[in-house]
Amino acid sequence: MLQSDRDYAARARGATQTETVVLISMVAIACLFAVTLFGRSVANRYQGATQKLQTAAATTDSGPALGGDGLASPGGGGGSGPSSTAAPDGPVLSVTPKNPGGGGGGGTGGTPGGTAGGSPDTGGNASGGAPPPRVVDAEAQNRFARAIQSELDGLSDSDRDDRSLELVNSLTDQQIRDLASTPEGKDALRRMVRELNGGNVTGDEARALLRVVRLVSPTHSRVADESLPPDVRDALNNAGATQQKPSEGWWLGSVRFDNYEVTLDSMPPGVTPEQFLANMARDMNGTINDSEFTSDGEFSRRVTNRDPRPGDIVDIDMWGPENGSVVLRESAPDHFVFTTIETNELGTHPLNGNREFGFRRNPDGSTTFYTRAADTVQNGTANFGDGIQDGMWRAAMRGISNQPGAVVRPNSVRVNRDPF
Repeated sequence: MLQSDRDYAARARGATQTETVVLISMVAIACLFAVTLFGRSVANRYQGATQKLQTAAATTDSGPALGGDGLASPGGGGGSGPSSTAAPDGPVLSVTPKNPGGGGGGGTGGTPGGTAGGSPDTGGNASGGAPPPRVVDAEAQNRFARAIQSELDGLSDSDRDDRSLELVNSLTDQQIRDLASTPEGKDALRRMVRELNGGNVTGDEARALLRVVRLVSPTHSRVADESLPPDVRDALNNAGATQQKPSEGWWLGSVRFDNYEVTLDSMPPGVTPEQFLANMARDMNGTINDSEFTSDGEFSRRVTNRDPRPGDIVDIDMWGPENGSVVLRESAPDHFVFTTIETNELGTHPLNGNREFGFRRNPDGSTTFYTRAADTVQNGTANFGDGIQDGMWRAAMRGISNQPGAVVRPNSVRVNRDPF
């Protein structure tokens, strides 16, 4: 081949490569543009659906049914004179009593209260004294709940979790609490949590459903909280350890909830529930005193020369190849909470989340001890430990009921996996 021919062929190959690169770039730009348009169309569709929900839950006779600009309202602006038309903190379908001369409450992201100094929760009043009691329109909440259920029923399985995520994220904390104040409203929230928790849950979905549970669950509010007190964060930093949040596992699956409990009609002689729980925090295995429980998990406090306090790390020797550590996140006379952590010594805990131990006194004089959790698996192998976990916490309830001198209520062991 002549040199001129070789030069021509090289230029031709170069031109072909350039054209290919340009073509690929154009295709990528077109795909990106299409995805953007699709995202906007989905957002517009959901915005339209939100407006329909607002219409379905019309204004009540006693006041505005929807706070501010609707579901996504960040809260009502302050005002002088009568309370502002947006209910404080933008509660959905809530009604606040009129308080002449009071400033409207400033919601999350909203303007501060009016000239009388509105409260972010209830609105101010003319005298600057205690705000009026909060009033929630139950029928309006029920209409809103039915509108949510109806809309979710009309969506495909693949769209219900997306819509539930958008709905939960558009509601303020007070709106969620208001909706949970009626049975129909709580059912709607339970439905959205169930939709969010189906299949392989994303981090955003996990955070949304944990937020709902934290706000309205009578049992799982503490274990659904992913925050850490500053002193606990400092203790972890000093130990070179990090928190394992339920919403941040790389293999989320579903967020799992459980509650194990047993009722004692009478405590062991000379032992109060507070003392027994404090003993559990000091020596979990010795206090529960059940061989199966200890074989499934042996708890070892790193600091043993004083009483436990938040920030203390506890290592757990678990049945099988994986072990892990937890940090004492909070402690009170009637409960304490462990949070799973990653440490230099043991690596990651198989689970991401929180487990609470505690008791409640019942009106009939009995005492119910419990342990409950909200968690996700850290990796796929942790799913194989579900049976071991179940057996471990059942053994814990058995150990509590077998305390010398205690009188256990027959058939009082309960296991529940519904956070509501």
